[in-house]
Amino acid sequence: MDSRRDALKKFAGAVAIAGVGAAAGDANASLPRQAAPRPAGTPVEVAPPAPSRPWTLLRSVEPGQALGAGWHLADLGPVAAGAVVVHLVDVEGRSARVHLCARDGEPDGVAHTDRFDLLLMNRGDGQTPSDEGLGRVVIGLAAIIARNEAAALAAHPELAGLLPHEERLRSYVDTNRLA
Repeated sequence: MDSRRDALKKFAGAVAIAGVGAAAGDANASLPRQAAPRPAGTPVEVAPPAPSRPWTLLRSVEPGQALGAGWHLADLGPVAAGAVVVHLVDVEGRSARVHLCARDGEPDGVAHTDRFDLLLMNRGDGQTPSDEGLGRVVIGLAAIIARNEAAALAAHPELAGLLPHEERLRSYVDTNRLA
């Protein structure tokens, strides 16, 4: 009976031989393939452009950057369902979503700027206390956004399509698009 070491050597040899045989049998595999000619008049399908993400709002912050209290910026979504979603993660692996909505009158969120409300979407009812460190991070994000909002609105006209939180609730709560 073969030892474990002898069995592994035989297995490795068999794999190497199979790999050489496959490479020899498919010598053209590394050549670039050419697309079949397109008949004249056939429409070309073009993918729609990916929605832009308004990074100008967070001009001084990079993905992965620490924001305080153990929280880091993970991502910034595009304008969708009337808001921009800021994704945060902490050193313990928890995640948080902050919805950037249009401000309409009195502020609704944990923090706000002249034009935007920042709402922490933690599945609470608006009365549930938020983690204090996370709240401070959201207030810090609002200060960054306040410095950049005029430039962001000029660079990303889609930000004009943001909706106040209450209007988003009426429009999207039944479609589960408020994630």
